[in-house]
This record gives sequence, C-alpha cells and structure tokens, in this order.
Amino acid sequence: FKNMDRVTLDTHVDHYVTARVQAASCPLPPGWQWKWAILDLSLSIKTVSLNTTYRSGDLYGTADFPQNTLVPGNKYAYGFLGGQSTDLSAISDGDSISSIKAKGMAVVQSFTFIGDAAPSGGSLRVMPLSGEALLENFHFTTRNWKDEHPDDLQFALYGIRLK
Repeated sequence: FKNMDRVTLDTHVDHYVTARVQAASCPLPPGWQWKWAILDLSLSIKTVSLNTTYRSGDLYGTADFPQNTLVPGNKYAYGFLGGQSTDLSAISDGDSISSIKAKGMAVVQSFTFIGDAAPSGGSLRVMPLSGEALLENFHFTTRNWKDEHPDDLQFALYGIRLK
C-alpha cells in the first residue's frame, strides 16, 4: 500500500510486511530485540503486538493483521519496535508512542494507512420489482448505509443473463 491508502479490514485479505535490521554501519546496542506492532496514529498509541511470522538473519516479517481490533476510519501504521528484551516485554497495548520512545526504544513506522471496513446497515429498494430490461425504467433508492467515508460510496449495477 501507499501512504494514506485505505486498507481493508475484511478477514479474507492477507497482509504481509517485512523489515530489515542492518547494524553494520550503525551498530545496535548489545542484546537488542525487535517486535512488530500496530500503531494507532489517530490516538498516538501502540494498539496491539503482532507475531513475527518470518525471520531469516536480519529480515523480519509478519503476516499477523488483527483486523477485528482496528477501528474503521482511524489512521494506523505497522510499527517495528526495537529495544532490550525486558523493555520490549514491558510495553503494553495502549502505551503512547512517545512514552515508548522516551524509554530509549526505537519505533520505526511504515506508511500510514486508514482502516477501511465494508459499508453496513443499509438497504436498497428497487421499483418496480419486476419488468423488462431496456423497455422499462427502474428506480433504485438507498437508505441508512454506514461507512467511515460515506461520500466515497459507489454503487454498480450488473446484468446477469439467466437461462
């Protein structure tokens, strides 16, 4: 995704991110460890820790994406948190990003994304309920749809040939 893209919170979509830790030109303190998190940038907090699902040398990856804990419309980023093992284990969900940095830990952020859920709760009315395509006008009315970006909702009508 690109910066400020809407990222679906639907469960059927896979997400995967990686980060490479390179310490050759900028040595890290001894004993540093890394872990993934989702950062809620709307609230400036760490929302939830993620599992590192892949590690090979200095490459860390995660396919963990807790869509059920994210709020549609909020701004998020993947966070790659670095620090001493004891410091990392002391971080709790809800801790502010600034307090994590103040403890001397690294907080590396991905591009910002916006949690995007499917529209819900609405109805569609068609009048008349039956008729002949291309010979009659059909009127569609939508009501009570809820979405974090209601002005961007689009509707499409598709024809399906029945045998």
